[in-house]
Amino acid sequence: MLILVFCWVAAGCNPEESIHVFVPASAHDAIGELAREYQEENGVQVFVTAESTSVVVRQVQSGAPADLVMTADVAWMDELEKTVPLQERALAATNGLVVVSRQKLENWTEVAQVERLALAGPEVPAGRYARQALGFAALKPVKVIEASNVRDVLRWVRVGEADAGMVYASDAAWTPDSYQTPVPSSAHEPIVYPIARLTDRPHAAQFYQQIVGEKGKAVFARYGFGGLSSRGASPSVSLTDAVFRGVWVAIFALLLSFPFALGFGWWLAQTSFRGKSLVTTLLLT
Repeated sequence: MLILVFCWVAAGCNPEESIHVFVPASAHDAIGELAREYQEENGVQVFVTAESTSVVVRQVQSGAPADLVMTADVAWMDELEKTVPLQERALAATNGLVVVSRQKLENWTEVAQVERLALAGPEVPAGRYARQALGFAALKPVKVIEASNVRDVLRWVRVGEADAGMVYASDAAWTPDSYQTPVPSSAHEPIVYPIARLTDRPHAAQFYQQIVGEKGKAVFARYGFGGLSSRGASPSVSLTDAVFRGVWVAIFALLLSFPFALGFGWWLAQTSFRGKSLVTTLLLT
């Protein structure tokens, strides 16, 4: 599913300037709003491509032009970083898992009793989280039908092709026509959305900061995403910053160890003991 956000030259947009953003389908609406705001404020075209995370990563790995990339889990971002250099990365939002169903469920574990349970494929983060939860509760559904992404899961439940489905809380928040039963966060690994900047283009860097900043947090919250706790937050650090900080840590460690080394050397010089000549030779070579 390709979503293009356009602007017009008449509105002050420079068609030669653009930002290409690849995001998971579940983050499309939130990123789309941020893209429209940035476009209106800066006169820059923002093209947003929304697909399942696995497809997003494979497209970028295959050479699709991308300034920013978001995934619905850390594993796929790590996979992308193996082949595509990242300028910087951070966590943008969190999410939860819920069961959407055509009939009311007293407990989410009743998904094992429905005739047709829709899940995103196992290579899709939402599908993997759902299977983790089912395994955690030792549930074996009657029949699983696989979708390419969570939006298809929602659609199948809505039109009756599935009796229930497991999707992100942010997606379920916009489907009031179905019953929703939350899945405990303890049943699956934390659902986080890392975002990375791939290019050093000024507008890409500025839009990246908008997404991970306060404006981005407010928009994600409005679309049903969770915030970042101190435990789950990840600071946005560039490679240059990381190297610079590493050098300073090394210098600081050297300064701290110098008095000890000086004292130890003085002790060696003043003390007589068996093997002193060997120790002295080893230290001086």
